[in-house]
Amino acid sequence: MIHLFSSKKRFFLIVFGLVCFFIYNYKTIFISFHQHNGSDKEKVLKNSLLLPPVRELHICRQPLIYLTNSTLQKPSYDTINTTFKCQGDAYKLLGEQIMNFHDNTTHNMPSSLQNNSSSSLTMESISESWGYHDTMLPGRNKSILLIGNSHTRQQLEALLCQYSDSIIDGRLYDKKSERTRADSGWVLLKNQHRIFWLFNKHIFYDTLKWKSNIEEYFNEKEERGEDTFFLFDDLTVIIVGTFNLVNHQTLGTSFYDEMIRQFELHNMTNSTAKEGRLPPSISMIAKEYNGTIIKATGFDFIQERKGDNEAQLQEMKEFKNRNFYYLDGRKYIKLLQNEGASDGSKFGVGSNCPEGSCNNNHRCSGEYGGIADIVVWYLVDLFHTAL
Repeated sequence: MIHLFSSKKRFFLIVFGLVCFFIYNYKTIFISFHQHNGSDKEKVLKNSLLLPPVRELHICRQPLIYLTNSTLQKPSYDTINTTFKCQGDAYKLLGEQIMNFHDNTTHNMPSSLQNNSSSSLTMESISESWGYHDTMLPGRNKSILLIGNSHTRQQLEALLCQYSDSIIDGRLYDKKSERTRADSGWVLLKNQHRIFWLFNKHIFYDTLKWKSNIEEYFNEKEERGEDTFFLFDDLTVIIVGTFNLVNHQTLGTSFYDEMIRQFELHNMTNSTAKEGRLPPSISMIAKEYNGTIIKATGFDFIQERKGDNEAQLQEMKEFKNRNFYYLDGRKYIKLLQNEGASDGSKFGVGSNCPEGSCNNNHRCSGEYGGIADIVVWYLVDLFHTAL
């Protein structure tokens, strides 16, 4: 009986040892076995364990962007309303084209873009994180100023919307309602980055004082006593969009009427100031500011503006050893072969405008994103590779 009991004990000890060995080496045995005998489903499961987590593509889908205003005694929110929302089948098709455009675009690490040749000025190549960057800006304490018209405003909306979870403070100026357009204001992001913006303001149209006008605008709005809130010398980069002209091109628009009213209010209607009705050119900005300049064009196609953009690109080439970049807002429209334009109503149907009838319209936003999202992918990629 003692001999039989010892045999059973040895048997259980052997079985117990085998079980422990199998549990300890389960992953190796499982993978090795299924490399030769596993089903396709099991192989996919095995491979998925070895892949990095799926990253989420940055697309502006939300209708509102909230800015926490900590300058008030009681914390409140300024709210940016993302403009020109679209819906319908044509808009859904645009969303599919945008996703396909991203997925089928070759990712190449960008080369130097600082020379004065055409290829170096134009943002052609992209990094592997294009559209996926976790942060809008690298490092800490960078400041950006965006100036231009309502098309540049749409680019800002997409930029803030894609990285809205990074906004920790901010303020809108000249608010007309609780939910308003982002015509002027600022935000503070994590890592102490600041974004400032001004769109369609009369202060652009005094070529002798445009720089001091912008500094005074922000500093007077903030009223922070001896603390200077905004200085050009503190900026890391200026993004220069397209400026509307106060001429026959905009005659009859609310923009034209508002600019004339502001010119009269600020004594800009005399003969000397008439020359000042032209917005600053790239060369004017470059002479007043030594940092990085990005020229980001609008989405519309008007011959005068096309000529103006080409002229400013030539101006940029004339400056040596400067950090200048050129981003064509219409390039991606041409690649998609879809204008992605809103019909101007509250919820535009979205149209590809086969006859070019809405080339001058703003671009759609909404649950499927828009053309502005593609521009922001390039902008953020440029921030991370050039700043």
